[in-house]
Amino acid sequence: MIESSEREIVIEHALENENNLDIALDIAFAYTELRRRIIVAFLEKLELFVRQQLDESQWNLHSKLRANPFEHYAGFFVTKKAWREQYRVELSSEKYGATYLIIGIAKQAETLRSIESLKQTLDTQIRQGRASTWWDWYHQLENPYGDWDNKEALVKMYDGTAVEDLGAYFLRIVTVAAPEIDKHVSAMPA
Repeated sequence: MIESSEREIVIEHALENENNLDIALDIAFAYTELRRRIIVAFLEKLELFVRQQLDESQWNLHSKLRANPFEHYAGFFVTKKAWREQYRVELSSEKYGATYLIIGIAKQAETLRSIESLKQTLDTQIRQGRASTWWDWYHQLENPYGDWDNKEALVKMYDGTAVEDLGAYFLRIVTVAAPEIDKHVSAMPA
């Protein structure tokens, strides 16, 4: 977020004259669309980055997040075809407005049995996470990526840094989680 002293400078400049105010208001009114375009362009690059690293004959990639990045519970995820879409590695916006972004292993249905070894493996090899009826393991992304309404996150999305940061992290979770999910799904009745 902008520091209060920086914000005060911007406001003072905007209030200096009508032309400055007009420009400042145009920028303010365009913020949501500007943010949406930055996020969508970032998600397109992230999807391409992830797709290039996974064998498309074995993996499916889905993105409701790119279609509407401000939607509640919109997600970007990959699932191995052998998992029959029962489990997925997902990046999800848990609150409206592309805020409270979480990453983890989601289940297709809350009644689907949790994979007991998965949370422990991810807690040990990735970081401590949480579990719920819908998620075998997840955590909120750390700043600046935990909420996509801040200047630092948006600049990193725009300059490509976020693709590298989140893409590598997403794929690391895929790499750690896939063997555990493979083992679990192969033991399930077809």
